[in-house]
Amino acid sequence: MNRRGDALHGAFATARLANVRALGRRPLTECFLGTHIDSGAEVFIKALHADMPDVGRNFLREIDILQALGGRPSFPVVRVFSSTPGIMFHACERLTAPRLDQLARDDGLELDVILGLARSLAAWLQRLHTLGYVHRDLSPDHVFAGDQITVVDFGLAKRMDGLGADDRQRCIGYDVQALGLIFWEMICGHEVFSY
Repeated sequence: MNRRGDALHGAFATARLANVRALGRRPLTECFLGTHIDSGAEVFIKALHADMPDVGRNFLREIDILQALGGRPSFPVVRVFSSTPGIMFHACERLTAPRLDQLARDDGLELDVILGLARSLAAWLQRLHTLGYVHRDLSPDHVFAGDQITVVDFGLAKRMDGLGADDRQRCIGYDVQALGLIFWEMICGHEVFSY
């Protein structure tokens, strides 16, 4: 393990995270699973490994938004976080419900089930906007469909009170467009765009 990895795992231990195991690395973040010792909850840990000021600012904003929204139904619960430069992370309760991208590949999904999921996600989105936030990164792999819809990954989310009227409408439009694309994929059973 390198020096940064040692520091990160030391921060995990200080935050009382145990049994931490790597899930994968993306261009800007690393993901882990672990256990929050104090609550006993299994957690999903997202750690920033990019050293760019804008990315760090967005990651801190994500932590702030998760803290502000956490505890409400359909929003991830943050157990612990670190805002220390070089070892920024947050640990949210792990969701085990299927994601919409997994459900979209299920050929047996009935249209009424898809429409029910669409209504639930639209209601979630309306609630988010009423709370004064826009997500700006809705995708089928960010939406978990359990007893209730839960959405994750607030890395591009913003508070709307700092936006002008045109920007606010544009951001709300991005969220609504993403909602439509998600359910196009659910109905058709494949991605709109493949990468």
